[in-house]
This record gives sequence, structure tokens and C-alpha cells, in this order.
Amino acid sequence: HSEPLGLQGVGGAGVGAAALPGLADDCMQTGPLPGPTAWPLFFDGQDPARAISVDMSHLDFGACSRLSASEFKPVAVTNHTSAKLTAFFSVPVWHDPAGGVPAPVFAVLPESADIKPGCQATFRVAFRPPRDGVHFAQTLHVRAHLKAMRNFRLVPDALVVPPWSLPVTATGHTFLHSHPEAAPRVELSAPLVSFPPCRPGERVFQTLMVANHGDTPAAYEFQAAALG
Repeated sequence: HSEPLGLQGVGGAGVGAAALPGLADDCMQTGPLPGPTAWPLFFDGQDPARAISVDMSHLDFGACSRLSASEFKPVAVTNHTSAKLTAFFSVPVWHDPAGGVPAPVFAVLPESADIKPGCQATFRVAFRPPRDGVHFAQTLHVRAHLKAMRNFRLVPDALVVPPWSLPVTATGHTFLHSHPEAAPRVELSAPLVSFPPCRPGERVFQTLMVANHGDTPAAYEFQAAALG
């Protein structure tokens, strides 16, 4: 399995956080994705206004035992809107290849929380694996909607606002008391990424391909110090 990564380069030192929503269109047209807004959507998602945000987008539980639940990992959800929101996690079920009743392997508490404007709520995520010698990787989704729209009868159809959603990846494995964990087999499309010239205040983009040739998930991250 291979995954393309969009890497961005910023010219000059005068670009602050306030400039991010207003990127120049001519700078966006250098990428292979279609449309002038493709790159902002690639980096900022479908909600560039950041109505909600999470402090952790990846939870790695590492090696755990199926005989006991792991320690909870906190995820803070922040409400950046001017209205009260209700947030909750959507947790998928895991289908055992050996059969059995599908069941979730990650648990989230509380089930939902109301978040006042400018405030945050903390959810706790636990890993509860049912089998030994298995890698688990799932995408949990944080859903948030206006509390005033908890029921479609409370608002006219023309004023209904769709909920927001953010992904949180959760991984873990149960190789603790079984055979050793398989070594990752990851390949990069290029050992060096070179960016073309960029004018101050604008951005250029390059693509790096990460290919996983193994039969288990492989996690990776970019060190902030290495990126300058």
C-alpha cells in the first residue's frame, strides 16, 4: 500500500497564521490536484475556518494485552464557534477474520459532551483488543453539531447546518505475549525532496510517496526539528 504525501514549502518569514486562509490562487495552481482551491483543502480539510479542532490526531497505544484494557489516552476537542456544540465519537466495529460477532476494539468516554463557545471538552480513549498477535488500526471520527440543532424539529430546513467531523487515527497491537512484531518494510519514492524557487509570502508543493510493502500497518511521522 502506498500513500502520497503533499509537502509544502513557504517562502520568506513574513507568513503568519492569519495569512493561511487567504493564500494566493496563483500559488495554488502549481500542484497536480485540479482546481485553485485543491491545495488549501488538502492541508486545511473541508473546514478551513476550523470550527472544531483536536489536540491529538493519532493515538498509538503500542503493545497491549487482551486480558486488560489499556490506559486511557485523552483527546481534547475545542469549540472555535460562537455557539454551543455537542460532540461525540463515532467508533467503528472490528470484524474478526476468524469469525465472531463484530465489536469495537476502542472505547471512548464520555459518550458525548456539550462544549461552550471557545471552550474544550476532553474525551478518554481506551484500547481493548480481543485477540493476541494482531495489529489494530482504525479511524475514529469526532462529530460535532450545534446543540440548538439536536432535533430537526427545532430549526427550519433552510437553516439546518450540517455537523463537523474530524478523523482521529488509533493504532495498537497485541504482540506482547506472542511471536515478535514483524519488522516494517517501508520505502520512500525519493530520499531527498527539493523545492522549486518560491517568492516570499507564497508556497510551493512537492509530493513524496510512502509505500508499505509489509503485511502490517506502518506508522511514520515527520520530526519538527528536521523540518526546520
